[in-house]
Amino acid sequence: MGRSTKSLSAEAITSATVKTRWIAAVYLALATSTIAVYWPVRNFEFLNFDDTKYVRDHPYVNSGFTRQGLAWAFTDSISYWHPLTWLSHMLDCQLFGVNPGPHHLVNLFFHIVNTMLLFTILWKMTSACWRSGFVAAAFALHPLRVESVAWIVERKDVLSSLFWMLTIVVYLRFVKKHGKVNYLSTLVLFTLALMAKPTVVTLPFILLLLDYWPLERFSTLLSAPSRKIFYSLIIEKIPFFILSAVSVYVSLVSTQRLANAITTVSVPMTLRIANAIVSYVKYIVMHIWPGALSPFYPYPDSIPLWQVIGALLLLSLLLVCIFRTIKTRPYFLVGSLWFFGTLLPSIGLVQAGLWPAVADRFTYLSSIGVFLVVAWAFYDLLKNYRYKNLVGALSATAVLGAFAVTSHLQVGYWQNSNTLFEHALKVNKDNYVAHSSLAYVLCEQGKRDEAIAHYYQSLSIKPSYATSHVNLGAALAAKEQLEEAEKHFTEAIRINPRLAAAHSSLAKLYAQQGKLDLAVAYYKRALELEPLNYAVYNSLGQALAQQGNSADAIANFGKALQLNPSSAQIHANLGQALVEEHSFDKAVEHLDKAIQLDPNSAKSHFYLARALSEKKQYSAAVVHLRRAIELKSDWPAAINSLAWFLAAYKNSDFYNPGEAVNLAERACEMTNYDDPGFLDTLAVAYAAADNFTEAVATAEKALQLAQTRGQNEPVGQIRDRLELYKNSKPYSEN
Repeated sequence: MGRSTKSLSAEAITSATVKTRWIAAVYLALATSTIAVYWPVRNFEFLNFDDTKYVRDHPYVNSGFTRQGLAWAFTDSISYWHPLTWLSHMLDCQLFGVNPGPHHLVNLFFHIVNTMLLFTILWKMTSACWRSGFVAAAFALHPLRVESVAWIVERKDVLSSLFWMLTIVVYLRFVKKHGKVNYLSTLVLFTLALMAKPTVVTLPFILLLLDYWPLERFSTLLSAPSRKIFYSLIIEKIPFFILSAVSVYVSLVSTQRLANAITTVSVPMTLRIANAIVSYVKYIVMHIWPGALSPFYPYPDSIPLWQVIGALLLLSLLLVCIFRTIKTRPYFLVGSLWFFGTLLPSIGLVQAGLWPAVADRFTYLSSIGVFLVVAWAFYDLLKNYRYKNLVGALSATAVLGAFAVTSHLQVGYWQNSNTLFEHALKVNKDNYVAHSSLAYVLCEQGKRDEAIAHYYQSLSIKPSYATSHVNLGAALAAKEQLEEAEKHFTEAIRINPRLAAAHSSLAKLYAQQGKLDLAVAYYKRALELEPLNYAVYNSLGQALAQQGNSADAIANFGKALQLNPSSAQIHANLGQALVEEHSFDKAVEHLDKAIQLDPNSAKSHFYLARALSEKKQYSAAVVHLRRAIELKSDWPAAINSLAWFLAAYKNSDFYNPGEAVNLAERACEMTNYDDPGFLDTLAVAYAAADNFTEAVATAEKALQLAQTRGQNEPVGQIRDRLELYKNSKPYSEN
């Protein structure tokens, strides 16, 4: 007699419990190993390689959720369309500000979730726990993942992949249970994936591959019934393909608007095709031997014919292997086409921005295909071997351990811009982008001569790299080498007429030289190309203010504030312009705000004092003038203004002729007694201190200087005060 039903039931429960525990152990191992490798990112900085531009310093992103920011996220023109990624960065800034640590940890969190979802997908489809676990672990720990996780702006990789994985999870439910809700849910999730990064357009193709294996929704395409099934599966995917087509169209339109787009003129299509063929082989090699990884791999000027032919032969051989094993080893077909298909959008046939020859981040999803083939092929190789479990476990442990150690070392290079680009130059000393990026960091650290050497090195490798010309020009301008700086700015514009930074940098140089008309023209052109650059609006406002065009200056400062309402400098500049326009109430409002944001701005205190004095709030004005002088003790204008108040307001609580004389003499000494306005203040101070002899002599000198220089307005005022001094009377504003 067989065992009782009760006994069989108990065994089944025990078996299920053991299996559940093993599955839980896999999830735990995936999470803890990934955290162990990437935990240092919590202390990493923003990189000057896009992190600062697109997150830390971006006016809409770093402000968190705002009405303007939310609208911009869906209409931005500075990159391809991926609003969900922008919203993700905005949420980070809303929650954590611009502290980079939490931003890094959010990337890590998404990567861990993606790893667990990948394991869930493979396990649910194949019931192969350990092979699925290996694929997920290899995906999580391979050094090629580091770039996508440790680089904040690559949030789009981990976020789009999250919705990619969720789409497949729900698709599996649809395959099992069908239903409109499940089907529509997959479409919604796929749409969200596309809104995070449009390169996930290949997902419908991947779903068809999964239908073939391991879901086995059709067995062969040769028989009529199977062809009918195949067609039904194609029809089922049509809405997905439509979404992909729309995403491709939107992406092509958006990349055409990029100011820094690489056109087919700069990178011929023949070179793109050759690089794509060779790159597929390079990516395979990078999976096998992930050494000498870099944040940027320079695009080649040419590719030897033998490399293209060799790559074609290898890929052809692989294709033959795929079709020879299509029935016996379907995973080979699925994994290989997964790899080739998901890489296609990033292979470089269509380019925008600074496009690399290859990139670690492009393999984020495509690696799954490689690991899928390896795991199932190795299982087939060992399945008849007596010690297959032991050999399999030891081999997987060795491979994953090597991945983890290498990745942990690679993570360390991403700590900051210095460590990253110093490493990149060790990998390839002819990396012109690494030279330029490292130079930028060195400039920020005050190591300008060292930075200039790297810029020249960058340009010796790639003379047409406009960004290096712009940044070298800025470094030279800071060293007062203005003529040489101008050459590099104009060369950058010649190379790329749509590079906004080149126009704004040349404008800044012209403003520095006093060529304000040229400065204004180039600032305006920069804003045509990059309309969200608050710094350029601010600089344009300053140039217009110097021209005496306060109204237009105020308008541009206002636009700058709309983009960056927390800038003390812009509030101060707007306040100063409003003072010149005699709009004192608004001036006080903005200067007060500037001081709240930056209490140590001497300029803000000085112009707030001017505005307050016009509103007859003299005591408050004196307080701010004293603070301005504390902050900037060598500022003659502030010292002179305080001296005037202390000498000319006799009935005030701050009246102090003795201090006024000291301050006025100090201001005149700083200007070599050559400023008629300062001499006028000194005369007022002498008279207030009852030293009328010095007051008369000083006023006469001030009058003579003002007349010589044609300063007609103060001439009459100084003459009237001179008559008072001759009659032994002080001047008083009261």
